[in-house]
Amino acid sequence: MNYFYVKQTASLGGIGVFRHNPFFVLTLLVAVFLWRPLVVAEDSFEAFVDGDAVPVQVFQPPHTLDLLLIGISESDIVLRPQGEDRGERIYLPLDTVEPYSLHYTFPEKYWEAQALLREKKHVEGLAQMRSVIYPLVPFLVVPAEKFNIRNPVLRFFEALLESGREDEAIAMVGLLPLERLDSDYLKAVLSLAQSLAEQERQQASLRVLMHVPLSDENFEQSALMMDVADLLRERGHIVEALSLYRRLHHHDTPQKTAALLWLAYCHLRENRTETARLLLNQVGGLEYTDTFFPLKQLILGRLHLRENDSLQAVLAVSEGIVSCQIDYAWTAELLYLLGVCYEAIEQLDTACSVYRSLQLAFPASPWAAKGKKRLTRIMR
Repeated sequence: MNYFYVKQTASLGGIGVFRHNPFFVLTLLVAVFLWRPLVVAEDSFEAFVDGDAVPVQVFQPPHTLDLLLIGISESDIVLRPQGEDRGERIYLPLDTVEPYSLHYTFPEKYWEAQALLREKKHVEGLAQMRSVIYPLVPFLVVPAEKFNIRNPVLRFFEALLESGREDEAIAMVGLLPLERLDSDYLKAVLSLAQSLAEQERQQASLRVLMHVPLSDENFEQSALMMDVADLLRERGHIVEALSLYRRLHHHDTPQKTAALLWLAYCHLRENRTETARLLLNQVGGLEYTDTFFPLKQLILGRLHLRENDSLQAVLAVSEGIVSCQIDYAWTAELLYLLGVCYEAIEQLDTACSVYRSLQLAFPASPWAAKGKKRLTRIMR
């Protein structure tokens, strides 16, 4: 995108005005008669994206004005009169309680494209929508209640996902002002990230997730990101999972403790034993009844094994097993690790029993497959 700069020199009726040429008087009249005062810092410079002009109707009761939406500055919507561009610029504040709104009339080809999408003709429908939707994307920063474009743009993004056009969707994510958009956009973007992770495109998934803002208030958003992090970890993409857990544990959400534990786990898998221990200490004491107590014992058991303290490893993992439930995501690994610990203290019969139990309880788990290999080696 090209950027250019404008110098704001006037503070007039709800719209800042750019004095650029003799036609300044026209803009001055529009501002004085239609809009309330907006204070604009004199001699300030702001950049905005030079995209396609979008024809809009601007409503501020009781007035209506047909203008072209041409850009977004740091804090203002930038418009100009329709027709030949003579340099007049009109500014509306992005974040304000002023009672104004913009309305874009979607062309007929947009509605034709919607009909094609309903018929699952994604190639034709998306081809017609692109020229309508992409010029609107820079203006998604305008609050939803002030501009009627957010749902149509979201529908286009969802159509990209439905038709398997992940690469175009990835590129579009980089254009979306996700920190200003609602949860429906975030769900769609997180769905894309999860789909990419499932396709073993972990780097692409991570690029998408780096655009997703996290907050202490949005629990659903952090839960979805946690799901993607877990998927990456389970598939062996430890470095990628680690970067997500690091982000998640900095926020006060229900995932905070789990993110910190898995962060310690990932560092341990990357042979950063001291970092893992420090993170584990940050978790503090957990009660036996705490959901995450078995996970902490799993990590502690692995730490003890790294330090060749097999007896302490057996004790830590055994405590985790006692408090674990069959449906916990880490139960199979904990059971596998118990077998490894018994091998380490040369109680091979007990280790074999553990590996057999693992195969019966979790036949489809990769930890059962690992246990089967160890069982085979012992039985030789």
